[in-house]
Amino acid sequence: MKQVGDLQIEHNFAQQKREWRFERIGWVIMSIILLAALLGFLGEGLLSHKSTGDSFTKMQIEYYNIERLETPMTISIYLNNIESTGKMVKLSVSRDYLSRMRVNSILPEPDKTEIDGMFYNYIFNSPKEKTNSLIQFELEPDRIGIANGVFKLNDIEQKISQVILP
Repeated sequence: MKQVGDLQIEHNFAQQKREWRFERIGWVIMSIILLAALLGFLGEGLLSHKSTGDSFTKMQIEYYNIERLETPMTISIYLNNIESTGKMVKLSVSRDYLSRMRVNSILPEPDKTEIDGMFYNYIFNSPKEKTNSLIQFELEPDRIGIANGVFKLNDIEQKISQVILP
């Protein structure tokens, strides 16, 4: 036992080296978790933002592919150059997808809602002229797992897939 001043200090360098090794491993694990969170692997982040289609297609969907259970989320659907003047615009969403969600609101509110087989049909009045429109679904996931959705606008069909984490 080594004496420093009035203190008697016992050193175990092998134990100290083991503690340092576990401390370094802990720092690496915390760094990996922090990096994963920043990149969006644990929720909203740089790599979790997704988009189907582009500004040249009639329908473009923007969403996050990783969401949290019972946390509000938004799916934005851009309808580009809609030419159905005086007609109704019908947006269909798969029932399987919406069965995993709580629908808080749809903006703008649809004029009519129908159930057609495996789809919910949301019918909106079309604009008076050829224009771009935005429809937003405010949802809350109510089940953990993978939520696959199909969105249809007339003959255009787009699919999304989201991972719902606890």
